[in-house]
Amino acid sequence: MAINISDYFSEEEISKLIEEAKRSEDLGKLTPSALDILREKKLLDLFVPQQYGGLQTDLPEALPWLEATSWIDGSLGWTLTLTSGAGLFGAFMEPDFARSVFSQKNTVIAGSGFPGGKAEKTASGYRINGSWKYASGIDHATLITATCFRTNDGAVIHEDGNPVTLAVGFYPDEIEITDKWNSMGLKATGSHDFGVQDIQIPEKRTFVISPDSVHVDGLLYQYPFEAFAHCTLAVSMLGIARRFLDEAQQILLSKYEVNELDNLPKSLQSELNNSTQKFGKAKEAIYKTVEKSWQDLQKSGEVDNNRAEKVSIQSKRSCETALHCVQDLYPLLGMAVINPDSTINRCWRDLHTASQHMFLRPQ
Repeated sequence: MAINISDYFSEEEISKLIEEAKRSEDLGKLTPSALDILREKKLLDLFVPQQYGGLQTDLPEALPWLEATSWIDGSLGWTLTLTSGAGLFGAFMEPDFARSVFSQKNTVIAGSGFPGGKAEKTASGYRINGSWKYASGIDHATLITATCFRTNDGAVIHEDGNPVTLAVGFYPDEIEITDKWNSMGLKATGSHDFGVQDIQIPEKRTFVISPDSVHVDGLLYQYPFEAFAHCTLAVSMLGIARRFLDEAQQILLSKYEVNELDNLPKSLQSELNNSTQKFGKAKEAIYKTVEKSWQDLQKSGEVDNNRAEKVSIQSKRSCETALHCVQDLYPLLGMAVINPDSTINRCWRDLHTASQHMFLRPQ
């Protein structure tokens, strides 16, 4: 699926965001100017329910926004993917709590879906203890969500042989951020760790992400969450890879002082065309797989496990292919690619950092 970046961002916005990318990387978090553009376009509200002021965008229509933003700046796109994705949680929150969350100015939700804490039931809610890793965008968060194991007298509760989990919403003054994000790429995501100790949370600030627990109408909230997470993260990574391939092409043209790809040495033409075609097919495959799953949802009101699994598998396969395409071209680019201040070097670092996410690593 061909995505024109200019269909999503104006030339002025693209220039400004590219300019802010280096500043964001130096800061270790997105600049206010970069965030302002996302807010002006309501991109942080992509998946927030309409009844809370969000866009409630159908998944196939939202994916190009994530690709385009990630093409402009990997850290920006990755942060948008995770924080806008967390806006989906509003559909599963108790309505009064959701309204209070999204009525705030400049709402940003960050957090972690990996169970890193324990939630002990109390008379008024839950007592929470735990620590979580890699909360992208947490420096900007107005709400921090985290997944906990439910416990009874300290022991994890199980149902049907599986531990019972619960999502919890914290306010910024209730958590302690630990600055451990020292990665080679995605530096401006500020994906720091955080933790809480003996925090009492009222029942209304807990929720379960499941179609059976949704409080608002909309097909988006019936879509399997794991497949949603896989494909949105994958498209973000593919946006970064696409930028690398575009930059690589320009570097090769400049290196050989030609204006057309047909004037490059035949061996380079072959390598570039091979990588570009493989990448294009991999990207098209994920868009088509998601579209088919969405069509199923429209027809029957649900996505069966087999179709959801196909989305997750294709997400990983497409990312693995994109990574190989980039790695095949890297040795051909010479010294231009090793400057850490260059766009292509940042793409390389961002891409290899994103590829280590547990949802994107090869099967």
